[in-house]
Amino acid sequence: MRAAQLAVACLAASVACETHLNVTAIGASDGLSRFECWQMNAPFSISNDKATKGAGIAQLGNVSNLIWSIGYPGQTVAAHTAPFNQWVVLLEGFAHIALAHNKSDVVYMTGGKFGILFASDTADVSKEGHISTYLGTSESVFLQIPIADGFPPEHKTLHMGPCKTEELTGS
Repeated sequence: MRAAQLAVACLAASVACETHLNVTAIGASDGLSRFECWQMNAPFSISNDKATKGAGIAQLGNVSNLIWSIGYPGQTVAAHTAPFNQWVVLLEGFAHIALAHNKSDVVYMTGGKFGILFASDTADVSKEGHISTYLGTSESVFLQIPIADGFPPEHKTLHMGPCKTEELTGS
């Protein structure tokens, strides 16, 4: 059974199984940005809110702002660090992210349910950061969502490198 199907089965049946959100993150070590696969500590839960009652939800932490951004086709944002610890959610479009110190270490993001990553390669931990390029023939629309307290959400690192597609649905 695929992870997404298992998550739905567990939530729908209120079975005692924990499904966690996994996301690719851009972290840093020894002054160099790197891709990591993170698993959020808090498992999915079932919403009791009137608007989403019964839906599986994952708490992503308190946020301080919400920034709507547009990347234009063919646009490359030169090497930069994340301005703050933030969620980046690609709603629509196609993005190519490469590490500034190793341009062959890349992540491709598509808009939609797998278009989420956490950027924590801020200037205090990364010297060069990463390079973002927007591919395709239409704009890439994304949200930048800074964390309120400035610290990444509680998580464990599953492995170095981006999450594989089958890991992104949680486990």
